[in-house]
This record gives sequence, structure tokens and C-alpha cells, in this order.
Amino acid sequence: MTERPNLRSTLLRSLGRVAKAHPLSRKILVSSTFGEGTELLRALALHEGGWAGFEVTTPGRLAARIAGAELASAGLATLDQFGQRALVDRAMDSAFATDQWPELGVLEHGLGRAGCLPG
Repeated sequence: MTERPNLRSTLLRSLGRVAKAHPLSRKILVSSTFGEGTELLRALALHEGGWAGFEVTTPGRLAARIAGAELASAGLATLDQFGQRALVDRAMDSAFATDQWPELGVLEHGLGRAGCLPG
């Protein structure tokens, strides 16, 4: 019988090493989405034996946690995705109100117009 190739990813093996080296420590797993991070931890538990101490977060949530107190003391706050979309919509409304960028006119009444922008 032939041996099965090791299909575990480098990422899972690395997370497994961290879990074994620091079994009782708090560990923050930064992932592009919360669901993606949760799935990584599920795979870690299945293939590497444990995920205790890991906390899933996203870059935006981590940035808000790190900078939140300082922003609040300055009277500022971070924007969630809905706030960001509203800000983009207001900026686009302002751009449409001028004649400076006539090529944007095709987007003025379109649904999901902010989705045309990168990021």
C-alpha cells in the first residue's frame, strides 16, 4: 500500500506548532473574515489536535481594538462597512453634483454604484 501524501497545509502545521508551544496562552488569529478564521480553527482542531486559546479577529476589528481608546479620546470613531458605504455614497453624491467629472455620470443612478470602486 502506498503512503498518502500529507495534505495538511503549511498554515495548519504552523498554527499547530504555535498551539503546542503555547497551550495556555492567548493567541490572536487575524483572518480576512471571521468565518474564514473559524474554519481554520475547526481544521486545526481536526488535523492538529487543538485550538485552545485562539481568538479569531479581522484586521479592522484588531485595528479598532488597538486604536479605539485613542480615537475615542479625540472624539473620533471607526466606521463599520455600512458607515464606509454611506461615506462613499456621500462623496459620490458630491462628485455628481459638480461638472468636474462628467465621465462619472453613467454611475449616478445605478444600483450598487459604490461597488464599482476598488476596496
